[in-house]
Amino acid sequence: MIKLTAILLLTSSFLFSSSVVWDGKDSELSQKEYDKAIKEFVNKTYPKKVKAWEKEKERLEKENTTTIDKLMWQDDIASKTQKLKWQKAKNYCENLSLVGYDDWYLPTVQQLKKLYKNKDRLINFSSSIYWTNSHYNSSRYAAMTSDLGRGGYGSSSSRNSSYYVRCVRGE
Repeated sequence: MIKLTAILLLTSSFLFSSSVVWDGKDSELSQKEYDKAIKEFVNKTYPKKVKAWEKEKERLEKENTTTIDKLMWQDDIASKTQKLKWQKAKNYCENLSLVGYDDWYLPTVQQLKKLYKNKDRLINFSSSIYWTNSHYNSSRYAAMTSDLGRGGYGSSSSRNSSYYVRCVRGE
């Protein structure tokens, strides 16, 4: 018999754990089954805390992200103040954990053009040059940028230059 324990963080002030017991006889317990059992346990045991966390997450999403055409954009203060070189920008997005999501990436030139057309929906907009995830002609030394001050059009830049970073998730 195996006892599986999960530690869940609902807010910065509530930390608790729960256990699921599995005898291992029928089949292997999948991650999906385990996650479902934990979620059911938490929802049943701590309904007020779950509801409070859902409200807090919704508030954080409104303050730190903007969703446009099924893409969720980073829209916190860092998206208009932080300049990085290309590789660090790429790593920043890949390692970003914002409002519970960790599947962020650098956008394409086309995605940034679409963002530019919807710039009025952003809280933290800057008419500046942003990195994209696109390479320039397979060059190890250049990558594509998008100028959000000039319609979001792309151009090539040295990867050693520092530009703004705005991460996206979805699609």
